[in-house]
Amino acid sequence: MGQILEAGNKNFTDQIKARWESICKNALFFGVWNKSLKPPMGLDKSGPAIALMKALPSTFPSPTAPPKKLGSASEALFHVLEPSEDPNTFLQKRPITSPVILDSTNLLLAVGKIPLMTLPKEMIHETTLILMGCFYTFHLTYPKCVATLLSVIQTEEDIDAGRECLLKGLCIYLNEDPEDLVKEYMDMTEANTLREVEETTVGIYVARETPSSDYSDVGVILEGVVVLQDLENVALAAVMLFGLMYALNMNYPLKLRYTLEVIQKLIMEVDASDLSRKAQNLKRKMHERRELTVHVHGSLFLHCSCSSDADSTFLD
Repeated sequence: MGQILEAGNKNFTDQIKARWESICKNALFFGVWNKSLKPPMGLDKSGPAIALMKALPSTFPSPTAPPKKLGSASEALFHVLEPSEDPNTFLQKRPITSPVILDSTNLLLAVGKIPLMTLPKEMIHETTLILMGCFYTFHLTYPKCVATLLSVIQTEEDIDAGRECLLKGLCIYLNEDPEDLVKEYMDMTEANTLREVEETTVGIYVARETPSSDYSDVGVILEGVVVLQDLENVALAAVMLFGLMYALNMNYPLKLRYTLEVIQKLIMEVDASDLSRKAQNLKRKMHERRELTVHVHGSLFLHCSCSSDADSTFLD
């Protein structure tokens, strides 16, 4: 999750971040219009982000009120630590167990009583997006007092773009170029494009009418030929590409050998033996992350069992 949301990573986060920025602008406009927010003039860069975080739950209210010990519904997602407050003490006393961002010298992401990672202060405008990633990663249900807000954000965010981000992020993690897997073209009939397609052994193509528009076409290329087209998204194209290569018993191209190996052996769990060193390292880290998830879920379960007024639980 940290790699996906890394501030300096421009390879595969632009679309999701642009989508989130658009959501924030619309929410800010709506908040100023209905007088739940003040115009951001005169505030520093973090000021509008904090104000928006505090106002969003009331802008999209849920039918369930927050626990009395929590106070405002925004405290379910974000809390500004006072100079005298200790983060660990605050987390121990917090009445619910949902993911939260604590604002101090840096940003601290925590789940339940467990701090997970620190983030730079300049990422404060992406805090809700980070929390959404945390809910997804740990399979957590939304707190009832902010369920409406988070459901709206989930609906507005592009899930297909998130899956594409994960695929491209996997390439980057394995030191392979995501452009060798997914190639973008403006005009599929242009001579240069046709030449590139003919020179492509294995890949996914996406066609756009303009650089900022949505895809007009997604397809699969094998041995210089477009074998599938009009697919719904890049994630589906990746599944179809793997299926075709496996059915045709094709060797993986050297430029994508590790990415396709991980998709086959770790994700699809097909012939999952004789892993390369990179795949073994990734499998070990996935196992470590799974153990962390189990530990977090166990802590959440114990807390929820002991706390009668907790309004957030986890899903198996």
